[in-house]
Amino acid sequence: MKKSGMEDLGRTVSWSESGRSVLRLNIRHLWLFGVWPLWDSPLFILYTGYGLSLGVWNVVEGALAASCTWGDMEQTTLALMATSTNCNGLVKMAFFLRDRRRYQALVRRVAALVALQGESCAADPLLGRVQRGSRRRAFRLTAAMLLFMFSQCFVWFPMPAVAHADEGPLPFAPDNTTAYGLSYLAQCAAGLWMTQVSFGMDCLFASVMVLLAAQLQIVAGRIARLGEQNYDFAFSFVGHLQDTMSPIAMTQFAFSVLVVCFGLFQSTYAEAVTMAAYSCSWVEASGRFKRALRILISRAQKPLILSAGHLYPIDREAFLSVRS
Repeated sequence: MKKSGMEDLGRTVSWSESGRSVLRLNIRHLWLFGVWPLWDSPLFILYTGYGLSLGVWNVVEGALAASCTWGDMEQTTLALMATSTNCNGLVKMAFFLRDRRRYQALVRRVAALVALQGESCAADPLLGRVQRGSRRRAFRLTAAMLLFMFSQCFVWFPMPAVAHADEGPLPFAPDNTTAYGLSYLAQCAAGLWMTQVSFGMDCLFASVMVLLAAQLQIVAGRIARLGEQNYDFAFSFVGHLQDTMSPIAMTQFAFSVLVVCFGLFQSTYAEAVTMAAYSCSWVEASGRFKRALRILISRAQKPLILSAGHLYPIDREAFLSVRS
């Protein structure tokens, strides 16, 4: 029964369903770049294959460029940096395609988590503001990051041709006089594709964490009215989030530390759940209520930890150690 329920959660998210999702922008952005299917179509499979082939071609070309320019520090460094960035997006895309049903289930569990406390948020203006604020932050964060990366294309891609027009340079690899125009166009397309996929995946998890942090904050606000069921739902959701994002987080550790800090939100508000439980009027409550509250406090004191590949915890200390 449980397996059939998970299979139902993992079915393809339709276009109309994505339009009602709190992660609408994230889903449709990944759909635009051939990662997230919104309906079963052979044409979309070909479109996804096109994106993968661009990434593979660019990584192979970058590796060959680095080997050909070995000894020229400037050219080799440029080729390796560009290849690593594009390889990051390619590996993340491969992980998504492998775990596609898990991502579909993640979207539906986010929707269920938000809907679980929808009635309370509608009745309490303060909780409603927290809910609406988290949606706005998730949307603005995604839009700002993706638009910023897209804007860099207009600076990075034409610069070699404008600054060194006589030398015939390429954006991500040394000069190639054979089929120069085709090579230039292919490198620009691969760079745009892989950076948008990479940042799109990062923004998806960042948005989920923003929404999850808000739900834990709402639970803390409702704890005096015994929100144990809601907290258990949120706690189990963290486990699902851990299993889904673990490969992507491990990849991100290998290539950059840009998004690691977003993993600190939910642990901050988990501490507030314990404080709210201690502060409620439990002295004169029934024995059943006290037992339930004791269990809740015990669970809340267990930190909500995300890890990269089940090997390395993502926390403030890990982030600072990687940065240093």
